[in-house]
Amino acid sequence: DMDDAGLALAAADGHNSGGDFTLWNAIEGTQVWTYSTSAMCWPIQLSADARRVAAGSDDGNVYLFPGLGH
Repeated sequence: DMDDAGLALAAADGHNSGGDFTLWNAIEGTQVWTYSTSAMCWPIQLSADARRVAAGSDDGNVYLFPGLGH
C-alpha cells in the first residue's frame, strides 16, 4: 500500500511458517521498520497521511504501527 502523497510504501508477506510487515520511506528508498509474525501476513493499509499503518495476520492479530513522522 502507498499513502496519498506517495511518501511511504507498506508491504505484507509470508508463508505458513511466518511473515513480515515492512514500511519503507518511498522518497529516500530506505526501510523504516519490519515486524515479523508467526503466520502469514495479509492486509496492510497506510493512513492517507502515512502516520499510521494497520495490518492483519493469520496469527489472529490486527496490528497498528507507527508510520512516517513519528
